[in-house]
Amino acid sequence: MGTPERLRRALAFWARLGCAGLLLAVCPEAMAAGSSSAPPRGVSQIVSSVFPGAAIKLGSDGTALGISVPPSLARLPGAGSPRLVAPAAPDGEGRDVIAGELGWKAAVVAGLAGVRDRKIVYYQLTERRHRFTSFETGYLSGQLRAYPGASEYGGFPNIGAVPLRILSKQLRSNVRVLKRALPGGTVLGSEQLVIPVDGRADDYAFEVDLKVANLASLRRYQGDMVCGLSTGLVGGPTATSEGLAINVVDSRGRRASWWSAERAETGMGISDHVLGSPGGAETVKFPDITGGPAATGFASGGGGGSA
Repeated sequence: MGTPERLRRALAFWARLGCAGLLLAVCPEAMAAGSSSAPPRGVSQIVSSVFPGAAIKLGSDGTALGISVPPSLARLPGAGSPRLVAPAAPDGEGRDVIAGELGWKAAVVAGLAGVRDRKIVYYQLTERRHRFTSFETGYLSGQLRAYPGASEYGGFPNIGAVPLRILSKQLRSNVRVLKRALPGGTVLGSEQLVIPVDGRADDYAFEVDLKVANLASLRRYQGDMVCGLSTGLVGGPTATSEGLAINVVDSRGRRASWWSAERAETGMGISDHVLGSPGGAETVKFPDITGGPAATGFASGGGGGSA
């Protein structure tokens, strides 16, 4: 189960690591009450692309986007993959990771929906069995803008301008460089997922799921894990993708996850105590293939063996 300490460590990670352009998640405003209406077709298509089977509604004044997802979508990252099999998370801590993963996707969806319908200010995701605690629910809602019609931060001119094959090449490169940076045998399995937010417009988000032998071995490589894997994809106005999720599980079931959603200006994460204090630069150079956000600068001499 999620705890305030885990959230404190998550937010501290982003603050200390300093990945360019990634902002902390803000406390969500209350969703608009009252009757609801159907969203515009373009908004419905975006939501359905990421959340198949979701129910969608707008508040009576059109400023609040509500998304209700079926229980089948509330699962741990990598669930069902033979490459990522791991024991259950200790003390039920996987529930906050499930909430964070859903909340990240909701932020990605709402960010683009807010471009299609500039009246949208708030978003809220629920799971139909209402399985989350009040603390975990904090991951599932947010605010896109100060008021209806307010301008989008930065505009993100590069999102949709880079072909999927180049974005995928960037992600593969980032994962390959990360594996080389880590000590040999650290990574036991990995998957990279493409999430079409609006495939017709080359709007995509990406997810990297990793299984490692021991989460503690990543302690000095947190910069590589987050800022390195973000290279060329997310991190401010030059972002080329809608968002990035990084999920790690080790052989004992311990987990750490970091998420960014560009248009929603949201970065959040869940860290485990074995990773120590958040922070640190990349230990190796991550090439920027897309011309998007570069890594924050690396500290030489920190590389490990090959994987």
